[in-house]
Amino acid sequence: MASFPVAAVAPPRQVTRPLRLRLALPAVVIAGAAILVVIGLLAPVPSTPDEAIYIELARHLGLSGKFEILGVAFPGWTYGPAYVALIAPIFRIAPTAREAYLIVRALNAFAFAAAAVPAYLIAIRAVSRRTALVVAAATIVLPASVYTTKVMTESLAYLVVLWTVLAALRVLERPSVARQAVLVVSSLAAAAVRFELLALAPALALVCIFGKNCRVRDQIRRLAPLLLSIGAIVMGAGVLVHFTSSAAAGAGAHGLDLQKFSFARFAASTVGSLGAFDLYTGVVPFACLLYALVSIRRNAQWVSPGLRAVALMAGATTLGLVVSSSAYLGTLPVTARPSLPPDRYLFYVAPLLLVVLGAWIEAGCIREAGMARVAVTAAVLPLLAVIVDLSGVPLATINAIAFLPWALPWIATAGTHPPLLLHLGQPRPLLLLAALGAYGGLCAWRLARPKMDAHALIKPLLVCLTVTTVCAYFANVSAHSYSLPPGWLDAHTNAGAIALWADSPNLTESQALREIVGANDNLSAIYFVRQPDSLGLQQVERRIVEHADGTLAIRGRPLNAQYVLTAARTRIVGTLIARRNGFAIYRARLPLRLAN
Repeated sequence: MASFPVAAVAPPRQVTRPLRLRLALPAVVIAGAAILVVIGLLAPVPSTPDEAIYIELARHLGLSGKFEILGVAFPGWTYGPAYVALIAPIFRIAPTAREAYLIVRALNAFAFAAAAVPAYLIAIRAVSRRTALVVAAATIVLPASVYTTKVMTESLAYLVVLWTVLAALRVLERPSVARQAVLVVSSLAAAAVRFELLALAPALALVCIFGKNCRVRDQIRRLAPLLLSIGAIVMGAGVLVHFTSSAAAGAGAHGLDLQKFSFARFAASTVGSLGAFDLYTGVVPFACLLYALVSIRRNAQWVSPGLRAVALMAGATTLGLVVSSSAYLGTLPVTARPSLPPDRYLFYVAPLLLVVLGAWIEAGCIREAGMARVAVTAAVLPLLAVIVDLSGVPLATINAIAFLPWALPWIATAGTHPPLLLHLGQPRPLLLLAALGAYGGLCAWRLARPKMDAHALIKPLLVCLTVTTVCAYFANVSAHSYSLPPGWLDAHTNAGAIALWADSPNLTESQALREIVGANDNLSAIYFVRQPDSLGLQQVERRIVEHADGTLAIRGRPLNAQYVLTAARTRIVGTLIARRNGFAIYRARLPLRLAN
């Protein structure tokens, strides 16, 4: 009987494993986006002035094609025009402002989760596919995922930054004209989403020039189209900043005023930002990045070409964003600088640090003589950030989300809602320094030991990131939210209603104004008779004059509006048609007049 050859059949695991890996990434993205959408439903309505600004910009752009906020014209480039253009159609087609707000949150969640895709494509150049998948998942669960609950640019910027870094890696691998063009377009897109991300272009271009083992002159010749394009972009942006910086008191440059630049504030902001970002990533990844950069200089064998490229991109991107954000903070007047700026200046680079950490672990957690110095440096940076902040220098460097878990001991003693109790200088800063010193010392000790299991290094990192993420969401979800229901103003008025304050709103009223802007369509302007709002919508405040007979005027003309929203303590000549939670709505008698 003739025998026939039997075809070799691969074990089922070897056949299904690549398929599972290919399906795992879409599953991670979809699951991550779904989780962020669900968590976003628990967050309060707009709680920051920036949210109200973006909502109004998108609403006006969708309806009239103009960049305006409650009737005040705004230069389009100052507030993330790409993000505003993306969400403007939502505000045009959504039935109500509240529904538009929720849809934008869902869009933010999917944009943030989609950043796992470029993170994975970056990671596979330096680590195994399994580790790259872990990095992709970690990209979604960073503490910065709390920004998906805000109508702000961070979620879209996160996605664009990682695609831009991937484009730079492709140029470094093979600098074709097409790949250079993609990098230029990506850099422009990043700057259009957040202007400070313009720093990515020169930072990544420098890596493309010096990051390859070849003659610099030859590399410059190959990258001539990229360098010329980026040079033109940076020069154009510099001219734009120069001609708009004089408008810093208004909205012209989002508060940027070159004449008020302080080198001391810039230096302090740089130290604080680096220390905050170090702590934000859990100290260990930041130390691994420093160690990888040192190893590249020594031509260490454990640094593969892919890891070398990723580490250089991570270092250059971090430095570029630190310089740009510190320069911006160094120009702001004291009254305009936040006491605790969030991590929105630097968190975009965190996945790159996780890639370097994964590669170092896969290489066997190699340690050389320089690791001890690197570990100590990474452990000390957060302490320096706090010390600089406590020195009394008005700088605004501390990262609110990064330092949030360490500020928990003060929650019980604070009398306000969580976002305002994160000032690290009160009341016991020595406890903060002790906690940071203990955590940093633990990380430095474990990193510097000659032999250490990788799991021993990951444990404190996971604890730090997990606690930080949970605390960030707790602070966000439990943030004070005024109880006026969405659409309450719309239910009692027609389009063209105004908000009018005879005095400066208190903290609760300032919060409520932001929520009213985000959840009602009929509000068209906000006016202040005496002292403008110092905690709410400073950039749209307009002063009006009260005449002796109580009538109100703006630029010499009577102020007319059929419906007026005001504090319940203020009386308007007309008919009171609704009152709730300290607010009142009047059908006004024209010309508009105060009754008290």
